[in-house]
Amino acid sequence: MKKISSLLLYCLLLPLFIGTYDNKDVSPLSGNEQQAVCMWQFTGDTQSIAVAGNTPGASANRDGNEITTRYTHAGNFGCSDQTFNTAHSWTQPPAELTPGQEVSFDVSASWDLDGTASCTSLTTGVHTFIMAGTTVIKAEVSNIVVSKEPSGSASNNGSWVVPSGSKEGESLTITANANTGIGGGSVFYYYKYVCQQPTIEATSSPVPTQKPFECKGTVRDSGARFTDFSGEVTVASCSDPKNLFPAEMGMVIETGTIINTEADSSAIISFADNTTFVMKPFTTVYIDFPEERGKLSLLAGKIWVNVNHMIETGNMPIIMNQAVAGTKGTTFVLEETGQLSTLKVLDGEMYFRSLTTGNSLDVTTGQSISANSSGLTEIVTFDVVQEAAQWPETAKIGTQSQSPALDPASNVPILTIGLLVFCTASLCFLATLGLIVFGVMWFRKRR
Repeated sequence: MKKISSLLLYCLLLPLFIGTYDNKDVSPLSGNEQQAVCMWQFTGDTQSIAVAGNTPGASANRDGNEITTRYTHAGNFGCSDQTFNTAHSWTQPPAELTPGQEVSFDVSASWDLDGTASCTSLTTGVHTFIMAGTTVIKAEVSNIVVSKEPSGSASNNGSWVVPSGSKEGESLTITANANTGIGGGSVFYYYKYVCQQPTIEATSSPVPTQKPFECKGTVRDSGARFTDFSGEVTVASCSDPKNLFPAEMGMVIETGTIINTEADSSAIISFADNTTFVMKPFTTVYIDFPEERGKLSLLAGKIWVNVNHMIETGNMPIIMNQAVAGTKGTTFVLEETGQLSTLKVLDGEMYFRSLTTGNSLDVTTGQSISANSSGLTEIVTFDVVQEAAQWPETAKIGTQSQSPALDPASNVPILTIGLLVFCTASLCFLATLGLIVFGVMWFRKRR
């Protein structure tokens, strides 16, 4: 009898627990707690240029991103003097390097002989390389018999992904090297890791500015879930951004959550309405409070966005450091460095509004636009097919199970409510059946 009474009590109380959801309030972040934008800034370069053993008639000189050498020597067989020339060049490293940025380098080495080739017995080699971190890009030719090859060249190209620094003030060096048999040298480019808090300049425009990071609102289930991720992906609450946790499949992503991808990492985030975001390495996004602004803010890095459904307002703004991108249903890419916010529309139509000036432009398929602290740049075109090919992660979209739909009234997944209701009804049915059986047996016993 006591067990049956407990079941009846459970049936009465369970619906109350189903309708209860704990809303937590968080206070806004102070300025020094907001996520800083960090990059490598060029501080200068030095050079080391020399000829081998002070070889007579030899010289080596640097001019910007090129080192040349000259070697004059007596020709054989009564010929006049010969001059062997080499030239080594490389792509000038950028003044600023953003973590996660892919930097391309071209290197080349060439040689030629002034004089009659048959009059020299010179054998040598030419080498040029760029070294950035552990990445080395070389252009080289060894064992050149100058009498047979009095002139020629070699070239190569490659790319390097800029790493993230571990602390402000850390140093980074990119080395360019040129070498031949009689000399050459190296040029060292020095960088320092600097961090700045994201700021939005004041404007007299009537259009209100919006900061990309405001920990403001009532924390609740955003309806977003990880549908796939790889590598090191971390999450943190905007109320405690330094307390990082590893991402987990199926975890509840609340509003006010900061999501970060490290090197060789990516993540796919889907909302209940099938809006999907794909994050590249070294990307940081902030899950916003939809009733205040929108679904997501891009703090740093690069994301691909696919919007399949219109939302109630007919618009879905995404806040960046220098601009706001708004869409009514499209596919696009956003890139954020902190100083430059860029939009590329792969399909559909967008508006792009500067947070500095308040000016806005419409952007359509195959067009790109950027914004900096001065305002909007001109609209340019880009290759949609080539850009789409940079996002192989999107092939997984549609093969992953989507997040369960949400009941907007309670913020509890409908599937979960259904299971709870089914269990409750089953227990109540068993309890009622037990009471009927108990009553029949008691009645027969009394008779």
